[in-house]
Amino acid sequence: MEENLKKIEQLFGEIFDEKIHEYSYIEIIDNEEIVLKANKEGLLILARELIQLCDSNFIGKHYHLDECGMANKCDKPVVITLVKPPWA
Repeated sequence: MEENLKKIEQLFGEIFDEKIHEYSYIEIIDNEEIVLKANKEGLLILARELIQLCDSNFIGKHYHLDECGMANKCDKPVVITLVKPPWA
């Protein structure tokens, strides 16, 4: 699994350059449910962050998805955390 994550990260770097950040858009809306809206570039950057989080293999490592990070608009901040499942 870790080898596959490294391959995905490498492939992402080969396909997309840093300009992807200029065109990405991510929005978090707090209605009756939390809604995450993003354009294609925003979803790809979010996917990259999730891959890096998984690749870290550090339980408790987390990522803040808010306006201070990569969200363009954020009604309610989201924290994504790597955890062990209850059965592990």
